[in-house]
Amino acid sequence: MTRDQIIEEVKRIAKIEGKAPGRQKFEKVTGISRSAWYGQYWTKWGDVLIEAGFQANSKTAPFPIENLLQTYLNFTEELGRVPTEGDLLLKARNDKSFPARTTFEKRLGRKNERLSQTIKYAQKTGAPSHLIEMLENAKTEEVVHPSDNIEDSQTEYVYLMKSGKYYKIGRTNSIDRRRYEIGLHLPETIKPIHSIETDDPSGIEAYWHNRFRGKRKKGEWFDLAAKDIRAFRRRKNFM
Repeated sequence: MTRDQIIEEVKRIAKIEGKAPGRQKFEKVTGISRSAWYGQYWTKWGDVLIEAGFQANSKTAPFPIENLLQTYLNFTEELGRVPTEGDLLLKARNDKSFPARTTFEKRLGRKNERLSQTIKYAQKTGAPSHLIEMLENAKTEEVVHPSDNIEDSQTEYVYLMKSGKYYKIGRTNSIDRRRYEIGLHLPETIKPIHSIETDDPSGIEAYWHNRFRGKRKKGEWFDLAAKDIRAFRRRKNFM
């Protein structure tokens, strides 16, 4: 991996994301590890960004837990349902003040643990009863029975993305990486619309492909109407 190739990858991600990537983001979407550049071309990730024509990313203070819980609670009320991972990704993409999806996972845990913490916070702060009930119902849906063979279950996402006037329906285990991969081959920006979390990605993907078969343009690309988008976005998960 040459110096110029690494710089070019940084610029490509920045073009897709609208901002320069952090080191972990860069490694996640490109597969290029720190060892490819550290001690060979640069000693700091900030120097990589500067050479690519961007400002070095500055470290920010951790988002306070209570603020994070309140943000998650507010977003739940805004949606009228518990957010999916795709909802968190899209919200952070469109609202720069909204925490990244990975921030929720790192600070509050995976979905079930996150719901438990949010419920406790909602009860402590006197949140509306309907909101607490919504969270509790979602937590109940997350319970896995002992008889379930969870080792054989792999959660993935069936996504809906838009580029130009057409929409792509596919499946992946990483929305960020897939968006980056698709964006490399398109002249126009690729925009995530919604994703459905599921342990049956091939089945759910086939369902939507079949449902919109009359609107298929080429491969996984479709010419969808507003009502089709609304139908897809109503689905949050299939477990």
